[in-house]
Amino acid sequence: MDSIVVQVRMPHKIIEVIDTLVKQGYFKNRSEALIDAARHLVLAMTPPSEIGRFVQDGLRKRVSYQKVDEKELDLLWKKVRTGTEWQDRYGKTPEEVMAVLRGRK
Repeated sequence: MDSIVVQVRMPHKIIEVIDTLVKQGYFKNRSEALIDAARHLVLAMTPPSEIGRFVQDGLRKRVSYQKVDEKELDLLWKKVRTGTEWQDRYGKTPEEVMAVLRGRK
């Protein structure tokens, strides 16, 4: 993955907390901690796709799986099988998907 150097001024107290997390072994270094924080921000601020909303609603028990229209479900699975949106976001191989889900990519 290509990287770009970004210089950022941050409050001293935030850096102290990041340094503590690094010392505790949560991150290898400050850069890894800041990349993880930025990735979480981007994921939180990016609106979910139609499939993502469906999964989120299901996880939050907003969807009754018994009441889902079979045609709607077939259309959704067709998008998953043939679409590239999720592959662009999570990767094409199981290893790439798991790396993203585990926060290592």
